[in-house]
Amino acid sequence: MTILEIFEKVNLTVPTERRNFFNYLSDSVNEIAGLYGDMPHLVFNGNITAADIVPVAKLSDELAVLPLYHNAIVDNILFLCGQGETHKGEFIRKAKEAYLQYWSLYSKNKRIKRNDWR
Repeated sequence: MTILEIFEKVNLTVPTERRNFFNYLSDSVNEIAGLYGDMPHLVFNGNITAADIVPVAKLSDELAVLPLYHNAIVDNILFLCGQGETHKGEFIRKAKEAYLQYWSLYSKNKRIKRNDWR
């Protein structure tokens, strides 16, 4: 999903100005980076980290976040626009699902064993 598609999807629910949209988009990307860290290939395309991210200024710019996070970003922008608390819960749920999916792909389906706390 491109930035333009995200903008259109948000505007179908609530009309927003571009300036506010870009602010909310940057906040959402920073929140995902804060939740799931800077491990390569789990949040951002390639070897990009949160420190390398520049704020989006145009609808034609590329979004550095991996595609499975895009629906979560839409929900967070809707929450920031004042559309209710349910969107925040959906943002957290969808972002966690995307992170777990990418973690599973990146780790090649390895599993972590629980520690024995004796």
